[in-house]
Amino acid sequence: MIYPGQGYQPLPLQWYPLSVASNNQGELLASFELLLKGGEELPILPPTRGDLYMVPSDVRPQLQKTRVEVLCWGVRNMSTFGLQRVTRPSIEFECGGGRITSPVMSNLRLNPNFDKPHLFFDVELPKEELYMPPLTLCIMDNQAFGRKPVVATAVVTDLHKYIIEPKTTRLPFVIVASKDMGQRVALLAGVCAQCPGIQKHLV
Repeated sequence: MIYPGQGYQPLPLQWYPLSVASNNQGELLASFELLLKGGEELPILPPTRGDLYMVPSDVRPQLQKTRVEVLCWGVRNMSTFGLQRVTRPSIEFECGGGRITSPVMSNLRLNPNFDKPHLFFDVELPKEELYMPPLTLCIMDNQAFGRKPVVATAVVTDLHKYIIEPKTTRLPFVIVASKDMGQRVALLAGVCAQCPGIQKHLV
């Protein structure tokens, strides 16, 4: 609850569990506020898009471009689906609206591994660990006449455990000083990546 004179600061988004009786039905990401008006103007409402209010920029989670890499090696111990054996599976990975599908396995009984196990896709994901979406896996069996029933699913909810900061290789540089208008200006000079050992001095 926010009282008059305290100054307005929007509350951050939080996850709230949803349940029916004692059964968990999911989670709601929301922010709730109760403003008491005591002669002061209430905060300005956020802009609208049609009949819907847009999430204010100071509440909306900050996104950053992230590459999701998966080593999709193979499948094991697949159960029957509809009294039929799974013979030609493929796996679809989805996270934050981005998705990628593995190649179709030619024959599960002869070789349970995928020909191209390394998969990746780029997607905008929240910087904050609290708002990180899950990674959803759907295993489909590619049957005759274009049928692709989903035979198994899995959800990875703790993606923050697998985040790796990229190791950037910094090119060597030197500091070059030059005189311009009576002042000394320090400039950086990088090493040309195509021609190691050749320095490009930016003066």
